[in-house]
Amino acid sequence: MARFRDLPIKRKMSVAVLGTTTLTLLIACVAFIAYERIAFRQTMARNLNVLSDALARNCTGALSFDNKDDAEATLQALGAEPSVLAACLYTEKGAQFADYAKPGVAKDLPKKPKEDGARFGRDFLIWCARWCSMKAGLGRSTCAPTWRTSTPGFVNMPRSAAS
Repeated sequence: MARFRDLPIKRKMSVAVLGTTTLTLLIACVAFIAYERIAFRQTMARNLNVLSDALARNCTGALSFDNKDDAEATLQALGAEPSVLAACLYTEKGAQFADYAKPGVAKDLPKKPKEDGARFGRDFLIWCARWCSMKAGLGRSTCAPTWRTSTPGFVNMPRSAAS
């Protein structure tokens, strides 16, 4: 192969333009993928926050009257949300009150609630939120969904949501 120094100027310009264009396109693709990943995580956490808030509002009575059956029945409604694999309600003191897991999924949520907010694992998200009614802090909810997309390579199932 001829040395770059020995190539005609027309060929050198073509190589320079092709190299610059390729590098620019590669940087744009990496930036787009990074943005999509960050936006996807933020959207998932925001959606889970809304779901957790609705769940908390529906379980206030069950926690107030220490009715575990009603709380578990309310958690069963999460079966309609395909991305939620498991969820748990904790009392104000941090004891597990009620839990839910999709059929075939282990109920491996943390025994004690962790700090509020989203925690991303390699292929799962755990969302913890403290909530209360008119009285002082009533309880906490934890949801553990997995991401599910129709894009091959991005469908991941959680190994353990408790980690």
